[in-house]
Amino acid sequence: MAELNTVFHRVVRDSGGGNATRLLVLPTPYTNADQGRLDALAAEIATLRDPMVAATIHFYGWWPFSVNIAGYTRFDATSEKDLSQAFDRAYNTFVAKGVPVIIGEYALLADEHTRPGIIERGEVRKYFAYLGQYAHQRQLTTMLWDAGQFLNFSRSLRVVASIERCAS
Repeated sequence: MAELNTVFHRVVRDSGGGNATRLLVLPTPYTNADQGRLDALAAEIATLRDPMVAATIHFYGWWPFSVNIAGYTRFDATSEKDLSQAFDRAYNTFVAKGVPVIIGEYALLADEHTRPGIIERGEVRKYFAYLGQYAHQRQLTTMLWDAGQFLNFSRSLRVVASIERCAS
């Protein structure tokens, strides 16, 4: 991953035009927020000496809750601690040192829309409310990963079709 990030950075920066100052977003290995992977990316970014680089990770939270295995259906203290610790690591490793962080994917992979009766809507809302609040507190940008369970996909397609009709 380090080699790919370095080559990507060089190719984009050397291609001229606006690419000389365009914000580039580099992932940790496996887009993971484990401290070793954050440290590896932080070291790569430091060698680039480029203020227009951001880091990205994915966050799906404490696995038993986020995919509902072993009967964990509540956003409880364990899930909250896992989220807080991951976001604190990202903040301390990058944001506190001037490198922005994008949570490039976050979601729950088992909720009442994907598997009815699994995680109640109230627990889903508590998870998303806490995640949004804590990300904001830690100055992390978030991007929801939605495979159709959170946003109305058919409505989105109608909006896109309407925009395309207006543009033509």
